[in-house]
Amino acid sequence: MGDFNSLCQLIGQNIQKISNQTETVHRMIGKLGTADDTTSYREQLHQLQHSTQAIAKETSTKLKLLDSSDPRGSDARHRKLQKERLTSKFSEVLNEFQDVQREAAKKESSVVQRVRAASQSSQSKEPRTGGISYELVQLEQKDDSETDTGATADMQQVLADEELQLQQLHEREGQLRQLESDIVDCNQIFKDIATMVHEQGDMVDSIEGNVETAAVRVEEGNKQLRSARKYQVKSRKKLCILIVVLVIIVGVLAIIIWQATSG
Repeated sequence: MGDFNSLCQLIGQNIQKISNQTETVHRMIGKLGTADDTTSYREQLHQLQHSTQAIAKETSTKLKLLDSSDPRGSDARHRKLQKERLTSKFSEVLNEFQDVQREAAKKESSVVQRVRAASQSSQSKEPRTGGISYELVQLEQKDDSETDTGATADMQQVLADEELQLQQLHEREGQLRQLESDIVDCNQIFKDIATMVHEQGDMVDSIEGNVETAAVRVEEGNKQLRSARKYQVKSRKKLCILIVVLVIIVGVLAIIIWQATSG
């Protein structure tokens, strides 16, 4: 019983953590695409999402352990109701987390499309040769004395900015793929919950059936006891009547014998 209660407590704590972190994730994704949307900010958001996902998986595993515990005993009904309550609450917070994950994926996809469009627009403004700006190639082919230092520096800055944009684009695309994978994982957890709920329903029906069967058997036993008591009373009455009749017969015989002897 102690292990059961400890497991219930851990599951309850995890459910609360998922709920709290889901609220934080929801607030953070509201800033995606704004000035606060930096690499470090997205990394913090990603870590929080990953942490919440891990807690959800852990909770699902613990619920399975809870569901496989021995339901027999006088407190079986109470334990079953407690498992149902935890499963229902977990399903509720997991659904909220999945909704937030979908919202994050939708917003991240929109930002990725904008960044990709901006990058393509920037690249289309300059002729490219093998992925390198034509102007930069021309500048590099010039004699050092004829190279415009300022123009070269500007071109290098443009290339650095483009490289940074591409890097950020790849990072966002990777995070978007991870979000989509997490959503699939959530769907699997929901399937596990559905299986547990179905099994719990069958077990509750079985417990209720056993209780009803026991009640019927008790009632049948009571009827048999009442019948036995009635039979016992009737038997005692018959025995008493037989004794009285026997006493009367003995008395009559005694009188007859006494009269015969006296005469």
